[in-house]
Amino acid sequence: MPDQPLQDPPAADVGNPRVRPPSGRSSLATLVFWISGAGALTYAVWAALRRSWVCDDAFISFRYAEHLVGGLGLVYNPGERVEGYSNFLWTLWSALGLWIGADAERWATTAGIACYAAAIGILIWNSWSIRREQAGPVSWIPVAAILAALHPDWNIFATGGLETSLFTLQITLAYVLLARGEPGQGRAAAVGLLLGLAAMTRPDGVLIAATMALFALITNPRRPRTLVILLAAFLVVWLPYTAWRISYFGDYFPNTYYAKSAAIPWYSQGAFYIKLYFLRYWPLLLGIALVAIAWLRTVGGGGAIDPAVRDRWRRSVLLAGMLALAYAAFVFRVGGDFMFGRFLIPVTPLLLVLFERSLIQIGGDHALGRWVLAGVAAIGIVFTPYPLPRNPLGSVRGIVFEPNYYSTEATEHAKGVGLALRPFFQGLPVRLAFFGGEARMVYYARPRLAIECSTGLTDRHIAHQPLAERTRIGHEKLADVDYVLGERGAHVSFFRGAPEVFQLHREIPLVDIEMAGVRGRVLNWDAALLDSLRRRGASIQDFPTELDGLLAAPSPEYEMLEWFTEDKLRRFYFRHVTDPERAALLRERIGAS
Repeated sequence: MPDQPLQDPPAADVGNPRVRPPSGRSSLATLVFWISGAGALTYAVWAALRRSWVCDDAFISFRYAEHLVGGLGLVYNPGERVEGYSNFLWTLWSALGLWIGADAERWATTAGIACYAAAIGILIWNSWSIRREQAGPVSWIPVAAILAALHPDWNIFATGGLETSLFTLQITLAYVLLARGEPGQGRAAAVGLLLGLAAMTRPDGVLIAATMALFALITNPRRPRTLVILLAAFLVVWLPYTAWRISYFGDYFPNTYYAKSAAIPWYSQGAFYIKLYFLRYWPLLLGIALVAIAWLRTVGGGGAIDPAVRDRWRRSVLLAGMLALAYAAFVFRVGGDFMFGRFLIPVTPLLLVLFERSLIQIGGDHALGRWVLAGVAAIGIVFTPYPLPRNPLGSVRGIVFEPNYYSTEATEHAKGVGLALRPFFQGLPVRLAFFGGEARMVYYARPRLAIECSTGLTDRHIAHQPLAERTRIGHEKLADVDYVLGERGAHVSFFRGAPEVFQLHREIPLVDIEMAGVRGRVLNWDAALLDSLRRRGASIQDFPTELDGLLAAPSPEYEMLEWFTEDKLRRFYFRHVTDPERAALLRERIGAS
């Protein structure tokens, strides 16, 4: 049976929320629409809560926020102005939570889910505003919102502790405001301000702003009022922020830009990253194809009869398509991310809108075809397997399903380690060398200075190292051991792989340290600091006594000869300790050999 429109209002009233639907079938459709929308929203929040997690990268921002609240400034290490985050507004939001006494992890999780729910609410609102323009699924249910609620990776990245959820909300709201027809001055200004905030949330928000400005120019080249107001509102927010951050940090780009090698294109990796995402979420590609077909139908005079409806449809899909294409090009250029799907979450709502809007034109007057397409998309999004190794911790070209690394046991253990170390570090000038996955431990341990050695996110020298070869995306700037042991003078490391990564046996004597059951390595023998740690209960291998034993041995030990000739002892011990007697005895023994 043909699917009849509920009742087409005059063209001027299309999409007007004040126009009430007629009784009968329209009333039933309205009831079904809002019940299904509420159901989608409820399920989305439940799924996000069930899959909630906080990745280690989030604790970089949390430490910045903690120091800001503590009066030390927006710094990772006191006195070092390095922009080691790329989510300014999210870091400020984290600082607000800490300032009012909230737990950083709970605060970030709650905010992320709230942003996710708000984005789905906006999709529901958008579906409601267009439901009178079409028959079929969208007149009965908010298709894009339901698919968003079913999207497993959007569920997952609703949390994670990073800015993904907030940035996605900002893009979604800006899109809906601009796609609803030629905006007045107030709405154009609101979009510009929102885009300014998005660019303060993530630097790539500038790309979104530029794309929306281009859209405003293309759709109304003879009346550039919208473009001028949008850009002016954006610049009012973005320019002062940019001037401040350049003066504060000293670089135009964040330190993460250099740490992640974003200046160097990696097209093959970016293409692979995008390919993986669409192998998992192929229904989104189906939506793009359907929109292309539907657009051709509108050109040929088919589909939507009313010109005003047709123009609104074209406007909405053009903007969504431009934004999705521009952002995909950005992901393509930088090589994507090591977390599967995360970089494409911000444009996922736009791809879902494209699918929803394609149902206006596809299927003719027959409802069955539209309902089948909607059902196929839902099934595909839910049940298509991930194109990743079956091993939960496996990777493909460095891309992993990141939440698998954050079991409750693993995260609680890392937090426990940090809390166990905190009493030892408190008030002491400890310099800790750590690797990315230990950021959670560092946040809770609160060492005076922490050097991130696997990417250089918070260290300008490490981040600016030249890139010898491409390895794992986002993890290509390993710290130089001479820099960590020498210029930075790191005291300890608790990373189990540090001896192998840094080849410590070639650089320094291997000396153990243990604090509250947490085992590590001493990297520089700072006698005063180590004595302070020992008084607090640390167990430290007695290196000076062992050195005395070796020096008193009847014949020189090979290990001691190696240490001296390779300057290991000078680097590890004598540079920090005034000990002329041992130094003279060591030279005497080496000379006698």
